[in-house]
Amino acid sequence: MEIRDHVAVHDYCTRPQIRQELRPVSNATLDHWRKRATRSALDAWTSEFYKSSYQSNSNFLKLCKEDGQFLEPKYANGGTWLPHLSDTRSTSRAVRAILKHTPIGEYRLRFHPKSTESPICGCGRVVETRYHIFQNCPLYKEAPSIVRSERRVPRDLETLKRFLDANPAAFAFKTNVIDAG
Repeated sequence: MEIRDHVAVHDYCTRPQIRQELRPVSNATLDHWRKRATRSALDAWTSEFYKSSYQSNSNFLKLCKEDGQFLEPKYANGGTWLPHLSDTRSTSRAVRAILKHTPIGEYRLRFHPKSTESPICGCGRVVETRYHIFQNCPLYKEAPSIVRSERRVPRDLETLKRFLDANPAAFAFKTNVIDAG
């Protein structure tokens, strides 16, 4: 019986078949390929971030570092903004403001154009936009600052944080405003 099994295996292995040539095997680890894919995605993300066509149509709030350079997107260690934000509520509101993905009229017009909820700001002046909230809506206070005396769209994360601290209703869902007030 042993010989018969050996013969069967021998016949199977020596029978003419279509054989594929083996390619050289990479010595790179799975971790290497993950890092390479991540680096490639970040390079593409950063490259897209700086294109003028992207900048002009961007929904991102363009925040700068102290040296005036844009804060670049990153994913490691909590990303670009998260490590600088303290609690969940403030973080949620900051991310909504940065991404323009927030419960305001501008968002409703873009994502829910058939909604019966009015896109007009609570002040009654114009469509509620991120720019209007930061720049000139009378329902919101200026972010406390020593440097300037007029309201403007935040250019850095600290100014955004001060604005959100001064205005608990800004970029919050209405149910959160009751809790925040």
